[in-house]
Amino acid sequence: VDNPSYIVNVFSKIKEPMSFMDRVYNTVFTASLNYFMQKKCQDDSDATMREFLGADLPPQRELVKNTSLILLNRHVSINPARPVTPNIVHVGSLHVTEPPNTLEPGLRAWMDGAEHGVIFFSLGSMIKASSMPVEMRDKLVWAFSRLKQRVVWKWEDEAPG
Repeated sequence: VDNPSYIVNVFSKIKEPMSFMDRVYNTVFTASLNYFMQKKCQDDSDATMREFLGADLPPQRELVKNTSLILLNRHVSINPARPVTPNIVHVGSLHVTEPPNTLEPGLRAWMDGAEHGVIFFSLGSMIKASSMPVEMRDKLVWAFSRLKQRVVWKWEDEAPG
């Protein structure tokens, strides 16, 4: 369990490094979220689990106390460092089983011709670059234009302009 005094809750608006008041807010926010999850969500999911797995199944809060292994969908190379116990195994990208698509020949040639290398810029799978404000996009284009490297930008929609 992450300690909210130094691990930022993923659902909060706080950024690192945290000030003292950020730590207080993060602790209260995390405690409130945990309370809500236990009171509002676990009863419903306990009922669903009992429906499909048997009526004699103990509640989740009891099952959690007897956890032997946790497979965490994170990878240490892209997530912030945090202390974990030995029974937590990072398995990020384990679900990726298909071979990657090959590059289009034109893009491949353009990247191979990059004298100073290539930077791949992506906002991940949760945020579409096409939804960012035009001013922010223009600032990024300006910054990328100053680099020696060529930049490949993951863009989900039709390219602007």
